[in-house]
Amino acid sequence: MDYQTFENLINNLFLFFQRKQPDEKLVKLWFSKTNSVPTEAGKWICSWICKEYETIPWNLPKVFLRGWHLYKRENPMRMTKQYERTNCPDCSGEGILW
Repeated sequence: MDYQTFENLINNLFLFFQRKQPDEKLVKLWFSKTNSVPTEAGKWICSWICKEYETIPWNLPKVFLRGWHLYKRENPMRMTKQYERTNCPDCSGEGILW
């Protein structure tokens, strides 16, 4: 996810919880801890935070990464690429040789 998208998600979270927008330096610090999370998952995570929390979490990067793990568990098909099985005797149709 790029910084601008992350910043928009954070701003929307703070708006949802009716809190003052965080300082830009803080948002950049949070982004440095969570920038490996894809955009699609970020949107899902923000919705999850809004549903599960009554106030904005204090350690937002930690909660964001927890949400990322939940997203991966609940959306496994989005984490791996699909491939067709074959009748290959060498790889047993898996496409991987051991």
